Amino acid sequence: MRNQIPRADSRSCFVGGRAILVALLLAALFDSTFSGLVAQQTIKRKATPRVQQQARPDQNRIRMAQDYERRGNYVGALRIYQNLLQQVPSNQLYYEGVKRNLLRLKRFDELLGIIKSQMAARVNVKYYADMGGVYYKQGLPDDATMVWQEAVARFANQKPSYTYIANAMIANRLYDDAIQVYLQGRTHFKQQTLFVFELANIYVIRLKYKEATREYLTHLAHNPNQFSYIEGRIVNYTKDSETARSVADILSEALPNHKQKYLVRKLMADLYLRIEDFAHAMEQFQILETMEPPPNLKRKNESGRELFFFGEKALKAEEFSFAEQSFNLIVEKYPRSQFTVQALFGLAQARKKQGMPAQALQKLEELVAIDNRSTWGQEAMFLIGEIYFNDLFDLDKALQAYDAITQKHPRGKRTNQAYVRIGDCHAARGEFEDAQKWYARSTKMLPAGSALRDQAEYQTAYLNFLTEDYDTALESLTSLTDDIGAEGRNQDFVNDALELMFLIEENRASSEPALKLYGGAQRFKLQKIDAKAISALENLLATYPQSGVADEALLELADLENRRGDHHKAIDHLTGLLQQHPESVFNALAQKRIGEIYELAVGDSRKAYDAYEKVLVNYPNSLYVEEVRLKLRSFPAQKLNN
Repeated sequence: MRNQIPRADSRSCFVGGRAILVALLLAALFDSTFSGLVAQQTIKRKATPRVQQQARPDQNRIRMAQDYERRGNYVGALRIYQNLLQQVPSNQLYYEGVKRNLLRLKRFDELLGIIKSQMAARVNVKYYADMGGVYYKQGLPDDATMVWQEAVARFANQKPSYTYIANAMIANRLYDDAIQVYLQGRTHFKQQTLFVFELANIYVIRLKYKEATREYLTHLAHNPNQFSYIEGRIVNYTKDSETARSVADILSEALPNHKQKYLVRKLMADLYLRIEDFAHAMEQFQILETMEPPPNLKRKNESGRELFFFGEKALKAEEFSFAEQSFNLIVEKYPRSQFTVQALFGLAQARKKQGMPAQALQKLEELVAIDNRSTWGQEAMFLIGEIYFNDLFDLDKALQAYDAITQKHPRGKRTNQAYVRIGDCHAARGEFEDAQKWYARSTKMLPAGSALRDQAEYQTAYLNFLTEDYDTALESLTSLTDDIGAEGRNQDFVNDALELMFLIEENRASSEPALKLYGGAQRFKLQKIDAKAISALENLLATYPQSGVADEALLELADLENRRGDHHKAIDHLTGLLQQHPESVFNALAQKRIGEIYELAVGDSRKAYDAYEKVLVNYPNSLYVEEVRLKLRSFPAQKLNN
C-alpha cells in the first residue's frame, strides 16, 4: 500500500497563498518590533535592516550551491538548500534546489517527506505533480497515477493544474497520459482551443505530425493573425518530402470546413514550395490568386502578388518553365497590377538564363515602354545593355543602352555601373584612350574603397598592361593593393591586381617578348577576336615554351577553345598545363576547370566527378577545396552509375 497523501483544507491555492503571505508579513512585523526592543537595551551602533543583513549571506550561499551543482557536488549543494529551506520553508527557490538534488541522489523517501511537509503547510497542485513523479521514479506507477488523477480532480477548475500534471508525466515520458490530461481539461472547460500548443508539442515529440497539424489548424481558425507563427511551427517538422506530403493531405482535408480557407491554402502552397514540388505549388498559388485574403493581409492593388511570389521562387530555383508560366499569367490577367512590370523583368531574366537573349530583350523593351522611371525600369535598361554587351556583343547598342541610363537617370542606382560599362565597351572596341577617360570619370565619382571604383582602377591598369605601359600599370596596381587587408577595404579586385602585378614583375625582365605576345593575345580576346587570340598564344608557346607566362597561356587557350565549342581541345590544354608545369600556381584551377567542362559542356558526370575529386586529392590546400566538395555532394548517384 502506498503512503497516504496528507489532506489539506478545501481552500484554493490562491486563498492558501494569500494566507501564507499574510502570515509572513505578520512574522516580519513581529521580528522588526522585537529587534527594536532589543536594540534599545544594547550599545548603540549603526543600524542595518535585518533583511539586508541576511540578504547578502543568503545570496552567497545560493551561488555556492549553484557552483556545487555545476561541479557535480550534489551532496554539498543539497546541504545548503536544506539549511535555507529550514529557515524559510515557503521559499520555492530553496524547495526546488532540495528537490532537484535529492532526485539526482535518488533519495526518494527523503524527498517524499519534504513534499508532504510542503503539502501540509500550503495547497498547491505542483506538490501533487512532484509526488507523482517521485512515486514513478521509485517504480510505483500505479501510485503515481493515483496521485495525479486525484490532483486533476481536486484542482479541476484551475487551468494551470493540467499543465503541472501533464509536465510531470512528460518528464517521465508518459506522453499518452499527458495527452489524456490535456484532453480532459479541454472537455471540462468545453474549450476546443485550450492547450493547443501543449498538445501539438507532444504530438510532434511522438512523431504524430498529422495530429499536431490539426491542433495548429484549430488555433488558426480563431487566431488568423498568428499565421506566421503557426506556419513556422509546421515548418519545423515538414522538412522531408514524405512528412510534408502527409501534412499537405491534412491541410487539404481541412479546407472545405475551415474558417480561414485562404490561410490553409497558403500553408499548403508554401509547403509544396519548400519541398520543391513546383507543379502542386503553382496550382495552389493560382487558386490563392483568385481568393479574397483576410483583412489583415489585404493590400491595395493586390492582384498578382501570389503569382509573383511563386514566380520569384521558381526563378531562383532555376525552374524556368514554372517561373515563365507564373509571370505570363500576371502580364495577361492583371495588366494594371503593380506586379506587371516586375513580372516582365522576371520573364526577361528567365529567358536570359535559358540562353534566349533576343526573347529577353523583347520583354525588357516592353517593360521600358511601360515604365522607364522606376527602379525596375532602370534595372531593365541596364540589363538591356548587359545582354547586348555580354551575350550578343553588339557594342553600338550596348553603348546606347548604357548612355540612356546616364542621360535619363544621372543619379540612378545603376548610373555609376553604366559609366564603367561604357568604358568596357570602348575597351572592347580597341578604343583604349576613350575607355580610360570613362574609367577616370567613374573613379572621381565613386568613394574610395568601393568595389566599382576598384574595378575602374583595375581596368585602367589592365589597359596600360595591354598597351605595354608597364610602369604606369604597376603604379596603379600598387595603389590598389596598398591597403590589402585593411578594415573596410573592399577586396573584390585586390586578388586580380596582385596576379597582374606578379605577372608583369616576374616576366618583364626574364621574358618580356613572351609577355608582349601574351598581352597581344589578351587584346584580341578582349575584342572577342578569338581566332587571332588563339593564334597569338600558340605562337607564344611555340617560340617561348619555357617562359614564365607559358602556364597562363595554356589556361587562356583552354578558355578560348571552350568558348568556341571545342571542349575536348580545351581539356587537352588544361591537361598539358598540369603535365608540363607541375609547379604552376594555376594547377588547382586547371583541374577544377576540367571538371567544369566535363560537367557543364560535355555532360559526362562520371568524368566530371573524377576530375573534381582530383582537386581534393592533389591540391588539398587550394582555395577551391570547399567549392569542389560542395559540387561533389550535388552529384546524383544515378548519374554516376549511368
